[in-house]
Amino acid sequence: MVKTNEKHYFSAEENAKFIVVDTDLLPENVFHSSQIVFSISSPLLAFLEFSESQLRYQINPEVERLMFDTFYKLLEQQNLFVQYDARIREVVAYIHHNFAKNLSVEVLADISCLSATQFKKNFKSQTNQTVTEYITKIRMQKAQALLLHTDSPIAIIAELVGYTDISAFSRRFSKYFGIAPSKLKHV
Repeated sequence: MVKTNEKHYFSAEENAKFIVVDTDLLPENVFHSSQIVFSISSPLLAFLEFSESQLRYQINPEVERLMFDTFYKLLEQQNLFVQYDARIREVVAYIHHNFAKNLSVEVLADISCLSATQFKKNFKSQTNQTVTEYITKIRMQKAQALLLHTDSPIAIIAELVGYTDISAFSRRFSKYFGIAPSKLKHV
């Protein structure tokens, strides 16, 4: 994000993608942020990819307005994170794409090319969460979305988010959200 008349020194990898939205209207969380560059959430990224394909094939002012409104709502929900260093960014991407796997600190440290101790220290300092807390958050958010928006049984959802034991999944979910997955499934 670059605000009007603001200097930035951002550089990106050659194959990076950008979206340019010229607007006078920004959500409060973005407008008052001191961060120029931030990582975006998976839902916002998916929406931007959809928008890109939509705009490539169709120009329709009403559709564009609706896309901007949706973009704005997603941007309001966006947590603005400082850009992680490349080693931690690679691990975070790996976690998001492989959250159902057994993600040990040793495997993730290898991906980051750091010792396990240095990896845990760097991860915590950049994300403000331990590796376990971060993985749990990703798994629980995905489980919640699957429970609310699919007809999949709880046992299948538990497997999809990395739990082989449905009881362990239920306990973790209940502790994380304060409600049992079976109760959420029937809401």
